[in-house]
Amino acid sequence: MRKHFNEASIDELADSIKSLGQQSPITVKAHETEPGKWVPRSPVNRRFRAVKKLGMPTILAREDDGSHTTAKQIVETFSAKT
Repeated sequence: MRKHFNEASIDELADSIKSLGQQSPITVKAHETEPGKWVPRSPVNRRFRAVKKLGMPTILAREDDGSHTTAKQIVETFSAKT
């Protein structure tokens, strides 16, 4: 997992999300042992950091349970450290 991020790039993405909305949902799966928590399925750090920087309480996500995919808004309850 990346530990260093280009803040200018995060700011640029945050500006885009603020102007146009989040165009690409992240993909998550339900946490195996903690109900109501989600685990990212793909690298999401830039979008997550940009949404967090904007103070948005939710992020557009696509739930992937292995059998089907559904787009929905979820609360930022990732178990991954960012």
